[in-house]
Amino acid sequence: MQNKERLLYMDGLKAFAAILVFNIHFLNAFYSGIYTLDPADFHTKAGIEWWIGATPLNLVYAGKLGARMFLGISAFLIVRNYYRSHNNITPARFLVTTLKRYLKLCIPILIVNLLIVMGMHLGLYQNNAAAAVIGSTEHYGVYNQFVPVLKDAVKEAVYGAFVIGNNEYNGPLWFIQYEFLGCMLISLILMIFGRSRLRYLCYLFFGIVFIRMDYLVMILCAFLADVITTQEDRLNGMLSKNMLPGWIPTTKRIEVRNLLWILIPPIVYFATYPSYGSNLEGSIYTIFPPKVLFYYNIAIPCFLGLLYFLKPLQSIFERKTLERFNRISFLFYLVHFPILCMLSSKIFLLLCDKLNYHILTGMNYIVTFLCSALVAWVLTILIYEPVLKVTERMTGTKRSA
Repeated sequence: MQNKERLLYMDGLKAFAAILVFNIHFLNAFYSGIYTLDPADFHTKAGIEWWIGATPLNLVYAGKLGARMFLGISAFLIVRNYYRSHNNITPARFLVTTLKRYLKLCIPILIVNLLIVMGMHLGLYQNNAAAAVIGSTEHYGVYNQFVPVLKDAVKEAVYGAFVIGNNEYNGPLWFIQYEFLGCMLISLILMIFGRSRLRYLCYLFFGIVFIRMDYLVMILCAFLADVITTQEDRLNGMLSKNMLPGWIPTTKRIEVRNLLWILIPPIVYFATYPSYGSNLEGSIYTIFPPKVLFYYNIAIPCFLGLLYFLKPLQSIFERKTLERFNRISFLFYLVHFPILCMLSSKIFLLLCDKLNYHILTGMNYIVTFLCSALVAWVLTILIYEPVLKVTERMTGTKRSA
């Protein structure tokens, strides 16, 4: 039975998801052919972009999957913690929890948006000029090419990103609306229906309503956490049974749990369905229609379920490096795109005539990643962690996963 301690592998999975998001933005800028699968966008003569983008190798580039992993993990942990705590969610507790979540998200977003406005005023956004040389204007050059208005940037940070999905100043903020409103919805379901079986009708209803939206992954992961947490002993009992029939004369034991590994290939297949969903002729993905986001929203809860019961799989994400990176993962998510548009573009423009394209891009990747991590670390220490301490005092509880 899973203990009640923090699920460390979830921290590692969040860190891994943040890296995937970084990869999709960086590669869209410098190797957009991996995304479009259009030979006109390739920078390699051998068309390596196609072999990455149209095969399961595009897992390294699965940023759209990674962002939705954040949503699924948030929903899963809300429900798990609810049933582990044995405490009901009162209206007052719901309001306090919502306020805490808002502050934890809003204050870092506001600080980063203010830094973005400063960078735009100083003319540091060179992504349009770099994209014109690279040939990725549509996927890289179009961002932040307007006159910044401080009031609009503040409005986006404190309201727009949370309610209507504004992300003009920082593209990755599209995710915040789903995270904030989705977590509110899950908490409301638990507050109103608690341990009543009517909650399952709620999961079904909202699953149908949001079948074409990214709230779907949150509903499915909430349902998964509900079943796993409330039926954990029964599920573990079923998975611990011996698959070998009793008449076989052997002391070897093979648990039913091992059958779960069979699900890994189909999960990987749908989780790596090319995110652009076109130009797939000759790939292994042509046998299914390009319902890309639906596949991601189904694959993620399936993977979280396997991860919960397969300890060897958990060990992959329990690495200390990932655990440490998770500490800065939210700020890394917020700052990596502005740094990409400013620093990476400037490096490319300075050196594009002096270095081989691929060598320059590789060097640029390392510099951009490290700089993003450094800035995220500084902002985590100076802003995010103090905010967390304040929000923890609001209920007198410590963070848990």
